Amino acid sequence: MSKDLEPFELFNLPENTLNYVLALPEEEKTGYFHTIISRYYEDAELSPEKYKELQIAYRASFMLEKVYRNNKAVRDGFRPVYSKTGLIRDLTNDLYFISQNLHVH
Repeated sequence: MSKDLEPFELFNLPENTLNYVLALPEEEKTGYFHTIISRYYEDAELSPEKYKELQIAYRASFMLEKVYRNNKAVRDGFRPVYSKTGLIRDLTNDLYFISQNLHVH
């Protein structure tokens, strides 16, 4: 990611935009995520496999964000960790934040 770019904060994306993107036909959704990938990974030499992984990661992050925002049990029990490029890197159970016995794998 270029230092000149503002981070893409998925958690700040308006709900109506999130819904709009999730409802796009697959071809248009691919184009939307292509724009994000091109912007935030322009300096990276992406293999076709890595590009496909990013497309899947953005789709999954947007869907997970939708679930997180709209499910109280998930919001109350988990904490998302976001990348600066708009991906959800991790969804951690809040119990791990208070546990003395945290094991990271």
